[in-house]
Amino acid sequence: MEVCDLEPEGSAPYHLIKKYGGKFGFFEKIKMGGVGSPKIKYISGLEGVDQFVEDTAGSDIPYVNFEYLKNGVLARVNKTQYLKGVMIAFDEITNIHLTIAKEMLDTGNFLSEMEKVNLESAKLKITSLHGEVLTCEVSIQAYVGLEKYFQKHHLLKEKFTSEIT
Repeated sequence: MEVCDLEPEGSAPYHLIKKYGGKFGFFEKIKMGGVGSPKIKYISGLEGVDQFVEDTAGSDIPYVNFEYLKNGVLARVNKTQYLKGVMIAFDEITNIHLTIAKEMLDTGNFLSEMEKVNLESAKLKITSLHGEVLTCEVSIQAYVGLEKYFQKHHLLKEKFTSEIT
């Protein structure tokens, strides 16, 4: 996993995009059903990003979303409109694990605020060859979208598992 600064509009530096195979063209994106993931809450796992989240002004929650590149994934972390990128090669990812509590699926959005506090939230963990574990919190709304997103790409589908606890 390679942490990088992003341009104000969210683009990674050209040399890094090229290193990870480049971006998909317009028609390729349509054929794939899109290359972006739902937005989820960044928790921890990457030293450069953890430091960025800690040092960035404001109390906003850091969010992350993923974009497929031809040979990897670009994770964009956004906190208070400040951006940081994480480039992840497909062959560097060993495991992608998505979990959700059965109660969250059964009751959906009909829980009281007190009940929501007591529930374990859904989690996404992406493990790299180097032992880094990118951990994110996932909302009910994003859970299904993330399942579809990681099953969409043939190289990640075999590394992806989903579990209801």
